[in-house]
Amino acid sequence: MSNRILGLLAVGFTLSLLQACDHKGVPETSGTAGSGSPGSGGTTGTGNTTGTGNGTGTGNTTGTGNGTGTGNTSGAAGDTGTGGSATGTAGSTTGTGGSGTGTAGATGSGGSGTTTADMIDNLDDSNGFIIIANGRQGPWHSFNDTTSSGNQQPPIGSGFLPVSGGANGTAYAVHSTGSGFQFGGVGFDLNNSTTMPESMQSQSYDASAFNGVTFWAKGTGTLRVEFAMKSFVPTDRGGSCTSNCWNVYGANTPTLTGNWQQITIPWAGMQREQGGTSPAFNPAELMSVSFKGGGTFDFWVDEVAFSHTGGGPGTGGTTGTGRGGTTGTGRGGTTGTAGTTGTAGTTGTAGTTGTGNTTGAGGSEPMPPPITSGGMSAWASRYWDCCKPACGWKSAVSSGNPMMSCDQSNNSLGGNYDAANSCTGGNAYMCWSGVPWQVGANLSYGFAAASGSNYKCGRCYQLQFNGAGHDGQNNSALNGKMMIVQVINNGGVAADQFDILIPGGGVGQFNACSMQWGTSDLGATYGGFLAGCNGDKSCVQQKCQTIFGNKPDLLAGCNWFLGWYGGADNPTMQAKQIACPQMIKSKSGMNDPG
Repeated sequence: MSNRILGLLAVGFTLSLLQACDHKGVPETSGTAGSGSPGSGGTTGTGNTTGTGNGTGTGNTTGTGNGTGTGNTSGAAGDTGTGGSATGTAGSTTGTGGSGTGTAGATGSGGSGTTTADMIDNLDDSNGFIIIANGRQGPWHSFNDTTSSGNQQPPIGSGFLPVSGGANGTAYAVHSTGSGFQFGGVGFDLNNSTTMPESMQSQSYDASAFNGVTFWAKGTGTLRVEFAMKSFVPTDRGGSCTSNCWNVYGANTPTLTGNWQQITIPWAGMQREQGGTSPAFNPAELMSVSFKGGGTFDFWVDEVAFSHTGGGPGTGGTTGTGRGGTTGTGRGGTTGTAGTTGTAGTTGTAGTTGTGNTTGAGGSEPMPPPITSGGMSAWASRYWDCCKPACGWKSAVSSGNPMMSCDQSNNSLGGNYDAANSCTGGNAYMCWSGVPWQVGANLSYGFAAASGSNYKCGRCYQLQFNGAGHDGQNNSALNGKMMIVQVINNGGVAADQFDILIPGGGVGQFNACSMQWGTSDLGATYGGFLAGCNGDKSCVQQKCQTIFGNKPDLLAGCNWFLGWYGGADNPTMQAKQIACPQMIKSKSGMNDPG
């Protein structure tokens, strides 16, 4: 008998499936600066030409004397004639100068603002997680004051899923209802790589590139939209607050109606719910966004995005209209002075350019280099039998600790590595934290069973999917995507097979799930929900919700199978041993033996 301890799996998943859809997030492209050139200044007004005075007056000519008188005797010569009159009088005084300065043109107006958006989640991937992009990732969840006896849908602790009927004709949105509470609503984490909302592993997200959030909403009453900074979040939920926590900044929406309306909440002007201004709001340390209703609430939310508003291009100033001075009208005298030149209008100032969105960077984990050599052709099946894994025993690991197990209620058994396997009547089960999880647009982590030379507890393998299937299936939704899996189990698989641990993937030969989950509706023994639903993914989604509705970790793993994994059936790939990422080792507790 293998070390798997009755955790054997039979080989062969025979169901061919429909082509799955790729639900990865699309990063926002860079924002475009506002169009329009700066306004042109007005041309200079031209003064009139200089006024010309009249010419100098001309004096009379000299008078001519009479000729010599003729007498018997010599007469006396006449007196000399009188000279002409004096020099003529000069022209009149100086001409009047031209009129004053021309009128300046008006100043150009500044540009109007433009808004860009970076989508956080449009819900159209139909899962309970925000789009993984630009360093953001995290689950949606419901919340209420928990001290009241009320009713909320979706309830706390259930798998959170969007519902049909999104804004602007889109497929899905969030719908939250409740009564009998002091408050309640829904929210999402911005940087949480786990499937547990507000987990200790949650981290802050830097939203300082934006100046608010925009979204679409409908319903009744008003909502308070809240933004939890790290300094207001308790330490057991990833924050740094140790007392008087959750007094967060936020703002109220307008009254909702039965029609979708777009609402924008800017950072400026937000208030803390219980008062106070210290510390000031800092978007660089945001951990979550919440939509909170009162004691009775019914609202829908969709198309949630960060927003940034910047100025558009400014309008140029008008041209100056100065009228130069008029011509001087003096007659003679000095020359009239021309009017001064009109001053041109000033140039309008252009508005500032809106800042574009940064390019989506995938998740928080780097993609490994593509497998170009040294890999092996392989294929992946799926299982979840709830048994204690073979690598959960001390004797199975070469160094360090084995993988932890949990009890029937999913409580960790800690260092009790000798606890008997649930598949042989004991109380050691597979912990629900073993579900696969997405860490990038094209990268996920998880755990798997292997055999032969591939089986060594704690060893990791890179799986590079090619879009095909082991039995001819079309798994194109996985083409180019990668997983890194850590080996935790053995037995019952072929030498070229990796059996990935996926809730609802089939129990195989041994079954502790009926006992732990309290149901016999587990789908096909080999192939699980997908095989039992004959490839109908809406049927699989319903089973996920029904069986895992009060088990959020398992529901998240089931949604991952339908979302990122595309409901793939026995996909083919290249596989290669790789060093284990720290995130995987931290979750399993096992060392990488190399």
